[in-house]
This record gives sequence, C-alpha cells and structure tokens, in this order.
Amino acid sequence: MRDFSVLRQAFTLVEVLAVIAIISLLGSFAVLGVSYPLQRSQVKTFLAQLKSADAMSRARSKLGEPIRLTLDAGRGTASVIKQGSSVPVFATQLPRGVAIQRVVGLSQSKHSSWDVEYSFIGTSSTYALHVGPGDETGAWLLVLGLTGQSYIFNDRSAIDEVFRSQQATLEVER
Repeated sequence: MRDFSVLRQAFTLVEVLAVIAIISLLGSFAVLGVSYPLQRSQVKTFLAQLKSADAMSRARSKLGEPIRLTLDAGRGTASVIKQGSSVPVFATQLPRGVAIQRVVGLSQSKHSSWDVEYSFIGTSSTYALHVGPGDETGAWLLVLGLTGQSYIFNDRSAIDEVFRSQQATLEVER
C-alpha cells in the first residue's frame, strides 16, 4: 500500500494544462486590449497627416502652383502631386490593416482613386472619407472646401447632414 502522508513533490498533468489554458486566455485578452487602441491611434495619425496634406495643397495652390491631392484606396496612399507630374510632393501610407473605406463628395478618377483639385485661391470641393480597419470602428474626416476647415467624426450622421444641407443649398441656388 502507498503512503499518502508524504508531501507530493510535482504537479499533475491536469494542473499544468489548467495553468497553461489560463495563461493563454489572459494573453489573448491582452493582445485584444492593445490592438484596438493601436489601430485607433494609427487611424488618427493618418487623418492628421491627411489634414496636413490638404492644408499644404491649399497653401501651394494659393501661390499659383497647380496641385492636387490623390486618395488611392487600392494602394492605401494619399499623395500631393503637382499637375503635369507623377512624382508626389508629399505622400503618406495607410498603416497595415487600415483602409480608405468610403469617400463622399469627390468623383472617382480611376478605380479606387479620387482626386481633390484646388483652385488658385485655395478652395476645393467639400469632401469626406472614412478610414478604418474594414468595419464601422474607423473615423470620418470631413474637409470643408471653401475654408479648408477639417473635422473628425466617429459616426456618419454628421457627414450625411453636411452633404444634405449642401445639396439643399445647391437646389435653392438653381
């Protein structure tokens, strides 16, 4: 017969597997807890770079440079390009896992590409774009064409309201 009065010196296989399962669950929660804020931060960084590119394009067009801002969803880039040239003056790349989901207010120039044209006084069309990881967790950037003011929204309702009021204004002027 065995003597069970002696203290046991090792863990059983079931105990080791239970500890490994708990550590795996905690690790997966940690990864999820870090990845979402990281992605949100990358979206906000890209939108800030895009706002800067728009402001730079407006300033350069006021100086008489014919310039455009190209949003390319296929390549995941936003580029400031001088008219007649293919070399960007400024370009920014979307982070991995983040894409331009929707563009409102601009006509598509090529497949999944939109151009913002600037006048010699630095105005453009009013436009908005949704940038995110593929679901509704991204953010909207709204740029007002006449003034260049830009706003970041988390939902589409404000974007819809701006374009609805802009459409109503156009219909009244006709």
